Amino acid sequence: MKSKRCLFDLLLLLLLAAAAYVSSFKGTWQFDDFRCIVDNEAIRSGSLLKLWRFSPGRFLAFLTFWANYQSCALDIFWYHLVNLFIHVLNCFLFYWFLLLLQESHGVNEGKRFPAFMCAALFLVHPVQTQAVTYIVQRLELLCFTFIAAHLIFLLLALRNKLFYIPAVLVLIAGLFCKENMAVAPLIALL
Repeated sequence: MKSKRCLFDLLLLLLLAAAAYVSSFKGTWQFDDFRCIVDNEAIRSGSLLKLWRFSPGRFLAFLTFWANYQSCALDIFWYHLVNLFIHVLNCFLFYWFLLLLQESHGVNEGKRFPAFMCAALFLVHPVQTQAVTYIVQRLELLCFTFIAAHLIFLLLALRNKLFYIPAVLVLIAGLFCKENMAVAPLIALL
């Protein structure tokens, strides 16, 4: 029964995301989008080696732009769709993290409302708009994906020490999205 209720919450969050961000799909390329995507020879070449040379420290994030370009060239709709997908994934991860955090503090599993409301606020808060609608900010979105996954695995590791392995792996992977990932262990300590 618990999983059905959480699934319903996730469906509501998905509908909220669609309502909040559907108009952003009309957006155009902005600022660093040109240097990092539109005019980036490494992305257009199809060579992963050139992509690595362009930005080894952000290779995983630029790999997503490369995959976007390989599948749909510069049709910006698909770039916006991927950004929204990652943001919704982040919202789901944040919701799961909050549920795990509540559970680790002995809060009744039926009390999902605070976690749901925090996740909904995270989803539609105006500060998130730039990360979702400005294509190159996918780097921020992916960094959060890996930070959230890192924190979730650390909470799961309190039950089973084997979860420390994926916690370390997502920490390393996140470092290849954006340098901000280096603060993840500090966030976990807090």
